[in-house]
Amino acid sequence: MLTFCNDLAILRWADQSGDPGLLPWVAVMLYLGASGLACVAARSGKGQAQTLFWAALTCLALGLAFNKQLDLQTLILRCGRVVAQQNGWAGHRKGIELVFALIISAGLLMLVSKLTLLLRGRDLALRLAAAGGLITTLFVLLRSATILHVPGLTVMTSSWLRSSLELTGAAFMLLGAGLAATHRFRDRRQNRADIR
Repeated sequence: MLTFCNDLAILRWADQSGDPGLLPWVAVMLYLGASGLACVAARSGKGQAQTLFWAALTCLALGLAFNKQLDLQTLILRCGRVVAQQNGWAGHRKGIELVFALIISAGLLMLVSKLTLLLRGRDLALRLAAAGGLITTLFVLLRSATILHVPGLTVMTSSWLRSSLELTGAAFMLLGAGLAATHRFRDRRQNRADIR
């Protein structure tokens, strides 16, 4: 019988999940703030593309906030190791993990590249939020390299650098979403004044 995870892997993840330090909780608060403000910005009705962007940022930031404390990538990695052992791939696990990391990295980089091209000439709020997404993507890639012990990258990425990237990316997302939400409130106030 094939199982994707065993009790030991889940228990080890549950015991080690969560990041109780101050900076991780600051990151959670930044992500939650960005998610809430992006949700407000998504309701502005400034076109389908912008609505989709802010809705995606809402979901992304909310997911990052929850994952910061749940550490789901560790559970996925532990379950992947169980599957590798059950199917006799344990000797090739590192190679499979590296291929998986490269596929995820390539996908994230293509997404960010496309987004960068689409946002050229757009307003400051979108560019700030997208820059935050780009910085956060870099953080995710470096964190993945550390978890998977990718040769060369692990040495270059200190915990301080990763924390700085994550907090900077989250702060840029918050600033961009906050600016867009401010525009929405200003536009609503202007519309109310015009009606009177």
